[in-house]
Amino acid sequence: GMACPTGRGCPFGQACFLNTICGDWSAGGGSTSSSSSSSSNTGTNTGTIKSFGHEAVEETFQSIKDIIDTKLFLYETPDMQWLPSTVYRFDGFFDGLQLMYKQGVNGKKIYMGGNNDPSCRHCHMYGLVNIAAFLAQAMKETIRYDACDENSWDRVGDMKMYPISNACGQLGQSYQDYHCKEEERFMECEVDVNMSIEAVTHAKWWGAP
Repeated sequence: GMACPTGRGCPFGQACFLNTICGDWSAGGGSTSSSSSSSSNTGTNTGTIKSFGHEAVEETFQSIKDIIDTKLFLYETPDMQWLPSTVYRFDGFFDGLQLMYKQGVNGKKIYMGGNNDPSCRHCHMYGLVNIAAFLAQAMKETIRYDACDENSWDRVGDMKMYPISNACGQLGQSYQDYHCKEEERFMECEVDVNMSIEAVTHAKWWGAP
């Protein structure tokens, strides 16, 4: 198909898939080659994605897993370069995604487009948008910094230093004083004043503590 690195110039009825190649959007949610096919009007899926609902979402991600690792899960270095994350990789993301839509936490699950129901040929798109929104937030909060621990970023005082108290709460917060809602109180643990933890990742921006 025709390359579309800028996302422009695709023929009518086609879309730019991952800023890489133009293709028809099939009923199952995949990008096909740029050649047209009359079978696309018969209800037969002509794209690379052969399923519907959450299975189409899974299949879509599996088909682009290398792109996710090399072009999406990137972190910013102090010299403003973007490199593949050493912490966030596709395999871990996909395992967590399956857990959250199949099992969930306390009855809450992530929406992945519903069941493999051919009558809802576009539901997977809602699932993909939902995951895209989640990944956008994850990029802003953690992936960009290649860190899984909370970053110490709240500076205080005239010298704008990073206080050690950031470990207990930033922006005036006290993390140990947070409590769950009543219906989720069974998941809350009592505060262990003797507990300690050592961070295993750190932010990589210039001057990061």
